[in-house]
Amino acid sequence: MNMGLGTHTTATTIIEITGHMLGADSLPEGYILATVFHDTDGNGTISQDEKGMKGVALRIKNKTATTTTTGQVIFQDFLPAGTYTISLDINTVPIEYICTVPLEQSVVISSDGTASVEFPLQLSSKIEGLVFIDENRNGLPDPGEQGVRDAIIHANDCLTVTSYDGCYRFSGMLSGKYTLKLDMGSITDAGYQDYEPTTINTMNVGLQQGQRLRRVNFGIAKREKEIEFE
Repeated sequence: MNMGLGTHTTATTIIEITGHMLGADSLPEGYILATVFHDTDGNGTISQDEKGMKGVALRIKNKTATTTTTGQVIFQDFLPAGTYTISLDINTVPIEYICTVPLEQSVVISSDGTASVEFPLQLSSKIEGLVFIDENRNGLPDPGEQGVRDAIIHANDCLTVTSYDGCYRFSGMLSGKYTLKLDMGSITDAGYQDYEPTTINTMNVGLQQGQRLRRVNFGIAKREKEIEFE
């Protein structure tokens, strides 16, 4: 059978694919096909127009292989039926990518079959902004207005804390929808007693792969006292 494969020079039980990307139905019995790819549509499954990721190290038992231009490797040893763990070395993935599944994946080979496993990667995104003292209550950070340190910002299940200048950042985010919220309790804890928001306190944003969303800002100001007239 000619599958367009090249034999790995250091381990006869690992095959690197040098031709077109293969499917598990192209393999003989007892093989595991592992694929690492850029998941551009974010659905977790490789599509026809998505590309494999070269140079990513995968491991099974005591054997390691590196993906070629197709993003694939084949582990073969006429493996007996059972469950096997394939692990991805995240240190070999380009820093701008995130693996969207656990780095260790279990696959099951039946008594007369093969198995396949996929590791989808996405470009990471960022959300950045500022928490500031909105002295003139216009909702914008103007020159001379002070940042608020130690304020807590939530983004879905994640949180971060503002730095000394009031800036915050969420890094390594996946594409999708996020609800950002300023924790007003943290404002009080930071020493800003009796302050209130001057901007929307909760914001819904959408992130695309590789996007850097900037200026998601939150303003606060001293609560204005009501004047009572007698």
